[in-house]
Amino acid sequence: MSIEQRWPLQIAVYQKLTAALSGQGIVGEDVQVFDHVPQDLSDRLHVRIDGFSVSPGRADNGRRARHNFMVHVFDDNKGGQRGAGQEQVARLQAIIVNALEDWPPLNGATGIKHLSSNSAPDEDELTQHGVSRFSTHIGV
Repeated sequence: MSIEQRWPLQIAVYQKLTAALSGQGIVGEDVQVFDHVPQDLSDRLHVRIDGFSVSPGRADNGRRARHNFMVHVFDDNKGGQRGAGQEQVARLQAIIVNALEDWPPLNGATGIKHLSSNSAPDEDELTQHGVSRFSTHIGV
């Protein structure tokens, strides 16, 4: 069953993004990747993967299930310029899309498809936030 591939997919995406974002911070530090909401975060830039969902496969696509997920980019811009963080969000979104697009994350998976990317409102007015959505099909 393809639902069993949800956790291995999450691990593969986490590892791929951790490698892709190594050294990509503002002054060359690694951008941290989380698969949970971090507590007491000190880094300005960070990424969170979540929103994993699985739709059962159909006979017309070889019974491959569609797996969707999201990658959020956050810039906790604590400086005096509001909105300046969207530059960093857009830069990291491009790195993320380039790392994931067309990459088959598991045996039996199609290359990941980039569905959309956009900025997103955040409760903290100094936090810039963007989200990218992706999908892949994984055989059963």
